[in-house]
Amino acid sequence: MRPTVARALGACSAAVIALSLAACVASAAPARTDQVALLSITDLKGKYKPCGCHVPRGGFSRLVSFRDSTVLTVGPTAIVQNGGWLPTDDDERDVALFVMDAFRRMDVAAVGLSETELHFGRAFLLVNGAREKLPLTSANVLDKATGKPLVAPWTIRDVGKARVGFFAVTEPGQDLGTQADSVTIGDPTEAAKQAVAGLRAQGATVIVLLSSLTRMHSEDLVNEVEGIDVAVFGRNATTQFKGRTIGNTIASLSGEQGQYVGRTTLTLDATGHVTDKDNTSVMLSAEVGESAPYLKRTEAFTTAHTKLLAKLHPDRVTPAPATQDSVSASPWR
Repeated sequence: MRPTVARALGACSAAVIALSLAACVASAAPARTDQVALLSITDLKGKYKPCGCHVPRGGFSRLVSFRDSTVLTVGPTAIVQNGGWLPTDDDERDVALFVMDAFRRMDVAAVGLSETELHFGRAFLLVNGAREKLPLTSANVLDKATGKPLVAPWTIRDVGKARVGFFAVTEPGQDLGTQADSVTIGDPTEAAKQAVAGLRAQGATVIVLLSSLTRMHSEDLVNEVEGIDVAVFGRNATTQFKGRTIGNTIASLSGEQGQYVGRTTLTLDATGHVTDKDNTSVMLSAEVGESAPYLKRTEAFTTAHTKLLAKLHPDRVTPAPATQDSVSASPWR
């Protein structure tokens, strides 16, 4: 082949490759600039890796992968965590710490509370939540002595052009165990009204409720309290693949243990207020992909946790740990 021809073909090939890469980037870019997405998980129960189901579902590495793809296909995206995320097995204190650290790494926009989060004590929750700088929120989990919210009654995060306000409520009358002397649960409806008013006063253009009420009570609250754009229903609500519309509110019901994620897509006007909304629950199966750094961190922690359980309960038969040559005492740090 003549050198001039080879050079021409090489230049042509380079141009084709460049055009192909440009096409890929263009196709990955958001088709619209007026949308944002909220990814919601509820009743996680400390489940940080895929379930042992026939079709393994869930896991932090898949959630992060799905978030990253949503940023490309929809636009600015935030992860929110409804109550019920803490494990309640006394042997899983290290799991609780791992989960809280993962929330920080994933930059979760809001972390709601239920009575479950008090399982290891209020000090454990507050000290470790502060260390991880988690945006803990609950409008009706109260300090019994002062009657004031135990954590921030609401929190605000800018997501794209939207100023999104989040608040959480949980079901009254729950067993608070050893924390009953210092913590109480107030009226969720009054707390919600105050939260919505406070958020609007602080400039929130979108308001999101993280509800750990029963489904019936969640629906009653949304009907009674005006101004809620999105509601995430928890407390073991069954998975509903399309969001439920209640008045002007779209409700997300994505099940438990992080096996499905609720994706709420919001279309905004020029001022960041909602003009249209849609919600669907998406299975976090292998098809959504894995985030390699989170997968590696998960495997390392699983190995360390399995070894810890073997020391705590040498009489039990424990599963083989995940493959990992060596792990530190705190591999998730």
